[in-house]
Amino acid sequence: MEVIINCPKKEVKIDAKQKDIEFSSTYSVYIEGEIYDGDYEVTPKVDAQSLPTATKVMLQDVQIKKIPYFETSNEYGNTIYIGSEV
Repeated sequence: MEVIINCPKKEVKIDAKQKDIEFSSTYSVYIEGEIYDGDYEVTPKVDAQSLPTATKVMLQDVQIKKIPYFETSNEYGNTIYIGSEV
């Protein structure tokens, strides 16, 4: 069996009968675009949110925190706050 790898201006042929074949190659990928400079850490809120990331280059993953949850109690019962600050 013969494997042919076509690269610009290069052709590499490998014979499957050969043993201990080693080769390596380095590729560079250039990404063009504006770098996103907003928050990369987000806490969910009751109201809808949007991060302006369309057509931007992200440098890291966006981390989404857990939904805020607070519980208070008094003589009349418990009050639970979900998605808002107390």
